[in-house]
Amino acid sequence: MSKDKVMKYLAIFLLFIGLGCMEFYFYEVKSTEDSVQANTEAVSPKNIASSVRSNSKDSKQIDSDSNKEDGQHGDKNQEANEENHSDNQNIEAPEVTYDPHQVTQITPQAIREVNEKMQNPWYREVVKENALGALSIPDSGLSITILNGLSETNLVSGAGTFWAEQQMGVNNYPLASHNVNNGDLLMGPLFRTQPGMKAYLTDFNKIYVYQMESIALYKPNRSDLIDLHKETPTLTLVTCASFDDISERCVGIGKLIDTMDFDTAPVWIKNSYQ
Repeated sequence: MSKDKVMKYLAIFLLFIGLGCMEFYFYEVKSTEDSVQANTEAVSPKNIASSVRSNSKDSKQIDSDSNKEDGQHGDKNQEANEENHSDNQNIEAPEVTYDPHQVTQITPQAIREVNEKMQNPWYREVVKENALGALSIPDSGLSITILNGLSETNLVSGAGTFWAEQQMGVNNYPLASHNVNNGDLLMGPLFRTQPGMKAYLTDFNKIYVYQMESIALYKPNRSDLIDLHKETPTLTLVTCASFDDISERCVGIGKLIDTMDFDTAPVWIKNSYQ
């Protein structure tokens, strides 16, 4: 066989290899996006609003007598949860952690593994019970469920909280989510958010309105950005600069400008939690 023919066949072979790699790449991208989309829909604001609203009200109306009663109910709920978990011994509930150092670079495989767990009704309900509220920035299309803690599941299903004691409308309210290189999923819309846009944070009882002041890239060592205590009530949104680059963080910062009751808020604001 002549050298020219060898080179020709080699070129064709390399072309097929390249096409195969491209097909695999696009499959990975599509599979990742589909998994994240399914996760976010499972814990979407419309699916968690009523339980979050009820839990928030209950937590504000507890006295010593009701604490005792709740303790009795808690024992029953724990027994029920243990019974429900008996058929799911091979699945561990997502750990509630607030340590950002435990957050690692996400991979397509890790996202698919979370999605597989989310197919389990028991696991899905556990994640939904961690819901604290929702956030929307209508002008940039951001709408995301807020979940308690920084577990891997939370960060590919919604936005996780950094502190157990953080409160909406008070001090700093920092949130984090993974970047999956899709401008419409999770905190992807943060990259098209502009200063002056309004962010609406809610526990479905109150809506806390923040005006975004800055969106910029920072090094991961800027821990001061997520400090709990701030003189002015602040909203801090954090995501990686890209799916495969964790050397920088995209951080959006807003300041509280208004508070309103959820029930009497404009319909368009309530409809933004989708």
